[in-house]
Formats: sequence, structure tokens, C-alpha cells
Amino acid sequence: MSGMSAQRERARRLQAELEQHPRRYHGKLLAWALLGYAVPVLMLTLTLGLTLGLLLAALTLGGAWLLAALKLLWIPLLYGLILLRALWLRFTPPEGQVLSESQAPQLFAEVERLRLAAGAPKLTAILVNGEFNAAAVSMPRAWGLLPSRHYLLLGLPLMQSLGCEQLRSVIAHEFGHFGGRHGRFGGWIYRVRNSWQLLLAGLENGDLAQKLLARFFSWYSPRFDALSLALLRHHEYQADRMAATLVGAKPAAEALLRITVLDEWLERNFWPRLSRLIADRAEPPAQLYRQLAEQLTQMPPPAPAQTARVLARSDDPDDTHPGIASRLAALGQSPDQLDLSAPAKSAAEIWLGEALPMLSDRLSHDWQQASSAGWAEQHQEFQAQAEQLRKLEAQPDWSPAERADLLRLRLQLNPEADVEAACRAGLIELPNDAWLHFRLGQHLLEHDRGEGVEHLHTAMAQDPDCAPHALELLYQFHRQHGHDAALDEVHALMQEKQARFNARLQQRTHLHRHNHIRPHQLPEETLQSLRHELEASGWVRRAWLVEKVLEDDNGPPHFLLLVAQKRITLLRAAQLDKLNDTINLPGSWHLFTAEQMPAIARKVRRAPGAQIYPQR
Repeated sequence: MSGMSAQRERARRLQAELEQHPRRYHGKLLAWALLGYAVPVLMLTLTLGLTLGLLLAALTLGGAWLLAALKLLWIPLLYGLILLRALWLRFTPPEGQVLSESQAPQLFAEVERLRLAAGAPKLTAILVNGEFNAAAVSMPRAWGLLPSRHYLLLGLPLMQSLGCEQLRSVIAHEFGHFGGRHGRFGGWIYRVRNSWQLLLAGLENGDLAQKLLARFFSWYSPRFDALSLALLRHHEYQADRMAATLVGAKPAAEALLRITVLDEWLERNFWPRLSRLIADRAEPPAQLYRQLAEQLTQMPPPAPAQTARVLARSDDPDDTHPGIASRLAALGQSPDQLDLSAPAKSAAEIWLGEALPMLSDRLSHDWQQASSAGWAEQHQEFQAQAEQLRKLEAQPDWSPAERADLLRLRLQLNPEADVEAACRAGLIELPNDAWLHFRLGQHLLEHDRGEGVEHLHTAMAQDPDCAPHALELLYQFHRQHGHDAALDEVHALMQEKQARFNARLQQRTHLHRHNHIRPHQLPEETLQSLRHELEASGWVRRAWLVEKVLEDDNGPPHFLLLVAQKRITLLRAAQLDKLNDTINLPGSWHLFTAEQMPAIARKVRRAPGAQIYPQR
């Protein structure tokens, strides 16, 4: 059984257990949830017990034993403090424009009425962001032991695309995720799951104690996620029922289907058209969200083929959200009986009132600022490609490689080009060109034509580097059309590629004394630049540089850079991070000190020609 088939089977088995033996399932899930608390608490208890034990022994035995015990006392005490620091993570609140009640009194009144009806906890804030989504977010405090802070996130484009009844159902659904009257246990598991995910993300790049905890949570979190998936899917149905109870099943179903259809339209139409502007414009548009609102409010109802396509999607076994067809069926609503037309007046216009232009302008400005650097860089790339195309077109004839570049550049720079005709003509001349196969396959799948699958597989065979993007396109196409067997094959290929990537990444990130090293081959110009950064740090006394030998890795080299400080003081991680940010080597690198990895440091220092600073 393939990995994805096994996931589906596990999901079905857990769903059946939840329905047939709910107490057994809840008991198992509760035990796993408590395990997440128990391991760190046990670690803290052991360090505290060892500290108290040593102190008691010192006071009891006295004399020389007292001195020895006091010398050892700092070890568990220090580790306990480090462990407490590792657990004391600050979680960043969700991003968005915080609304006050005076800015949008009608929205606040509607939200408060729905909150009370749903039995949801009091909100810390209502935020509006630029996403086509809505979310209920609980931010844990004191490692989840104190009451969480609760936020309601509303995407402005979502509010501009729905009528008031539909948006009411969305908000009621989100309040269902806070627990409400449909199940405190489910709401608690939902928050615990998010807490562990946030905790793991915060621990992964920390110090030694945080990395030890991260190892436990990287083992624990996926297993807890898999076990809790059935409950969270059940929780989605409960949240849908909350929306149906408070607002009505029909508006709840209309909101679900309209959001799904419009989300696909954004991915397939709006964002690609926006990207095509990069070739001609040096800066991103200034009023993105006003332009988007105009298109959302003027869009006709979706064609039946588009609605059928989103309803045919296969369930993603890792997704906490069941498929849209299953959710509509659970609400007892038939898709062909739903009104998916744009509202005469959107909920954003009615509930935000005078705050709407201000929010639209702020979000547009924030998007423009965040996108400017990447937009300008891509614009320069387009200009360079246009210059390359002009030079190629001026040539009297072309080599096979130049012919391929000519076809590629003409397609990339001309959004109105007939992609299918150009690629098919090019493949007659260049039948093994990976890019032409990839572009044709992508174009065909975008138009729901299955023959694109073969072209993408051919592209991956010719150029393995295009595999990540090609596999993602294949995954989305097969999921869109409910091709479960083909989806399993693509998922297996994705796992295989990911396993190889992880193995290569581990070679670069994991160091031990048995690693093989060799002299670096860097030119003097690069070394001089590195020496300048080491000198500018103000604290580096000496530095050594070698290259790590990587097995079965044809990528860029990986360097080990050992630094020693000028004075015997406590070197803070921030100093190393700051130096690491200023370094620029042609590949990846690992910056460390002898205190962090003494065995590897001895090996590096003994390597011939390793010392690069000060220059010998």
C-alpha cells in the first residue's frame, strides 16, 4: 500500500473509531495530548530533583562532601534554567490591521452577537488582512497552561466577495473552532495541536536545550497530528453545523462553495494576470485591493464546468478540512440549488462603512511595500531577457541551444502567444527539450487536458531539477479530477524526492567528528572579502576554513568556518548570527566555535592551509 493510500486508510480507520467507539478514541487522544505536556515537565522535575538532592546531600554529609556537592550543584541548576528558557517562547500575534469598535461598529455588533450565540470565548482583537480567507486563531500563553488569546481574522477580499448572510455563516463557522457549545474537548485539542506546531517552529533554531525538546516534538507532533486528524475533520463538520444553526444551512453552503470557486479563480486567473504585468512595469500596482474588489463584485456566476471541477476534488488525507462535496452533503444542500452570484452590496461595504477605503489603501500599501523588491528584481530579469531576445533575433541563424533559448524567450515575454502551437512546433525541431515539454504540460493541465501529464513526466526525465514544480502541478491536477491512483503515484515520487533532499540537507547541517574534510578551493578575492567581514566583527581573533566532503551531492560546496574570539568571555548567539548574516560564500556554510563542537574544531585546526585569518 502506497504512503497516500495508507494515510487514507488510517484516516478511515480513525474516523470509524471516533464514530463507533468515541470514548476509546477520546481517551487515546487525551493520553497523547497529555504526553506533550508530560515529557518537558518530567525533564524539569528531574533537574529540580537532582538539584535538591545534591543540596540535601551537601548539607547532610558536610565537610569535603559539602564542597564537592556545591561544585556540582550548578550543573543541574543551569540546565533547569536553560530548559525553562527554552520553554519560555513568545508567540507572535497574527498579522493584520487591528480594528477598533469605533471604526466598524456594525461589524463589531454582528461579531459579538454571533460570538454570544456560539458560546465562544471573548476576543482579544478583530484583524483584517489581505488574505482570501477567514480564521479563528488562539495564541497559547505560558506554554498553553494559561487561557489563550483569541483572534478573529477576516480577509478583506473575502469580505468584499460575500453578502452579509454568507459572511455571518463564515464567522459562525470560525467561532465553532473555539469550542463553543459543540464540544469543549474538540476545541481544546484544536488549540493544543496549534500550540505544539507553534512550539516546534519556535524550538527548531534555538540553543541546545531547545534542540533537545525539538527532537522530541518533531517525533511527537506528527503522530499527535495524525491521531487528532479525525477529530479535527469532525470538528469542521461541527463548525459547519454551528454556521447552519446560527445563520442557516443554505447561506453556509453558498459561502463554502463560492469561496472555493473564487479561490480557484484567484490562483488560475487573477494572480497569473498580475504576474504578467512585471515585464512592463518597474513597480507593483498601488491599489491592488481596490482592483481586486472591482473584479470580485462584477464577476458573473461560475460556469457549471468550474463548479463541477471543484466538487470533484479528492480529499487530501493530510488536510483537516474535508472535501467541499462532503461538507455540502453534510449540510443537506445540493450544489445546483445554490446561488453563487456576486452580492448586490458586499458585507465589506455594509459592515465596514467608512473604514473600507482606509483598510483597502493600507493593505494595498503594505502589499506594494512587501512586493517591491521582488517585483523590481523580476522586472530587471525580464529586461535582460528582452535584450537577449533582441540579440538572438538579430542573428542570421542559430545553434540548437540558441533555437531553444529563442523559443523560450518568445513565450516568456509574450503573454498573448499561442503557447500550445509554439511548444508543439518547437518540439518538432527540439523533441528532447525539457523546458518545452514542461511549458506545454503546464499549459495543457491549466486547461484540464490530461495529455499534459505525459509532457511533464518527459520534462522530469530530461531535467530532474524541474521535478519539484512538475510534481506539484501533477498533484494538483490529479487531486482536482479525483484520480486517486495517479495521486498515489505522484505522492510517492514527491516523498522520494523529499527523502533525497532531506538526506542532502542532513549532510550539510549535521556535523560529527567522523566527517571528511578537504582544503577549500576559494579564490583570493573571496577570501579577502571574508577576512574583511571577520575583521569588522570586532571580536574574531582567528578563523579557519575547510570544505566538507559531501557524498552523492552534486550541488554547491559546503564550508566549515571555525572562529575563535579575542577574549575569554561569554560569546552570545546573537554575535554569531550577526556575523553569519554578513558572510557570503559560493555555497552553504556552517559557522561555529570550538566550545560548540570541540572534536570537529580540533580536526579543522589541524587541516593543512585551513587558517585564513589572520592571513599567514
